[in-house]
Amino acid sequence: MLPNLLLVDLTMPRMNRIQFIKALREDAELHPSIIFVLTTSKLDKDRVAAYQFNVAGYIIKDKVAQDFLSLVTLVSIYKRIVEFP
Repeated sequence: MLPNLLLVDLTMPRMNRIQFIKALREDAELHPSIIFVLTTSKLDKDRVAAYQFNVAGYIIKDKVAQDFLSLVTLVSIYKRIVEFP
């Protein structure tokens, strides 16, 4: 069973910030997955590029570090409320 919801950390050693999301969107089986991006990048170009690949949210780690429980709650509530295919 493939995942419906992905929390993707864009700080990766082998791909740049957007290549992984692009690869997910190009994969026929993973394309429909809902993606939340977790990143240290505050660059507008990274945020815009991520949203061009239809991510559900762009979350900056600095903000999450202050209240990690809020991120867990967000994802949990999202999974309960949203109807997946």
